This record gives sequence, structure tokens and C-alpha cells, in this order.
Amino acid sequence: MIAAKGEYFQDPLHLSSLGATEIARRLYETLQTRYTAPFDAKRRLKAIEAPLVMGFRASGFSWQGAPVTIVHPNLSAKGYPWALLSGKADSVTASGLLERGFHIVFAKDTSGLPALLTKAGLSDRGVMAVDSGIPSILRALGRLPNFAAIAAPGSEYRSGAGWTPGKDWWGQHENIDSLLHTPGQPDIVFLGNSITQEPAAIVPPSPTKRASRHSTRPSACTNGNAPASAATVRRTCSGACKTVHTATRRPA
Repeated sequence: MIAAKGEYFQDPLHLSSLGATEIARRLYETLQTRYTAPFDAKRRLKAIEAPLVMGFRASGFSWQGAPVTIVHPNLSAKGYPWALLSGKADSVTASGLLERGFHIVFAKDTSGLPALLTKAGLSDRGVMAVDSGIPSILRALGRLPNFAAIAAPGSEYRSGAGWTPGKDWWGQHENIDSLLHTPGQPDIVFLGNSITQEPAAIVPPSPTKRASRHSTRPSACTNGNAPASAATVRRTCSGACKTVHTATRRPA
């Protein structure tokens, strides 16, 4: 799952912050999942051992004269959740659900099959999906974590908002942080929110001119996304400013 997405890697070996975030989320899901003993398809469905599917153990039996394959997860989630898929056996949806403890069922004739699976011991809240995607399946079963409600660092790429191309939030943080390590001590540092962050060039001091001429271009205010006027910047810099750092200059 991780290896299939290029944006999860800085290079062929090292993860980007997006990749690290995805792994952290998957670890959270794993730790929050309650597991149980493997489902005994041989005893409950008279199934026989079948060849491995995507590296997972599989069982097969006949239903309505057509073959049915059940792919077993390495660890079965409590309640034996399952999904009936009609897509390819190597689909991203199937592998993602198997990682989450689901059993995956592949069958051509599905008439009456859900009732049979439920009677055999699989969950009575199975999902019949046509590769509809992991989030929608988890949401339908009430198993989709709300990561927005979990206090944890996030990561995103916003090159279109003026961030350094190819850099993520952490790279942007380093850009802003670097402003504080330049020679001399700044009198004022303007910092915007997560939408307007963009480090600008340092404005050098002028020993013979008033500080009101340090910047002639608009900057972003510290409490919103709208750009402040140059006059506002001049009033803010009234006095003998040595250095002015503008960390937010234009909105996304």
C-alpha cells in the first residue's frame, strides 16, 4: 500500500512526511483493532485449502455450482468483518481490508451467499462492494477512524500556495525557522497561519532612512489571510528596525 504511492517517499528508500503519517495512521488503526482466533472455514463451510492470494491464506468451496474463494487475513478482527468484492484478486481495496483484519470473498454468483456466510459465523454486517474504496467500506461499517479528532502532527504538500516546490509542511517549518538563525536579532517577525506561510527575503536595515521605508510591498497580517497594506507595515515598523522578517506575504 505504501510502496504504491510515490508521494510517500523522498527517494526510493526514505519516507516523506506523508509516508510517515500514513504509517502512523495504520499503526493507530492496528493498535485500536481487537483481534480474535482465525475463522475456521474448513469446519464451518466445508471449504478446502486454496492457493495463496496476494500472499494471504485462502479457502475455496462451491456455491450454486460456482466457485467461491475466501481470503483470510493474517490477524482476524473481532466479529469477522468481511467484504464481497467483484474486482481483481490483487486489488488495492482487497489488500487494504485484509491488512485491517477483514475476510475477502470473491464469487461469481452472490445470490444467497451473504446469508450463508453470516450463518457460518462471519459478521452480519458484511459489505458487498465493487471496489468502492476502503474509506467508504470502513465508513459503512462504522470502522473508519476520525483522524481529524485526534491531536497529532499533520503533513501536507502546498506548493501551489507558494511553498517551496516539492516540500511538505515540515520543510516549510524549516524555512521559517531558518529566518530566526540569520545573523543579528530581528525586531519583528511576521508569522501567518498554515495557509499563508511563505518565508520572504530579509529586508536589510537602512542606517540613513526611516524604518517606514524598509518594505514597500504588502505583507500578510498576523491574524488572518488578507494581505496588509504597505502603510500598515510602515506603522508597525515605526522606529529604528534593524531587520524585518516577513514570513507570510501572499495568501494561498
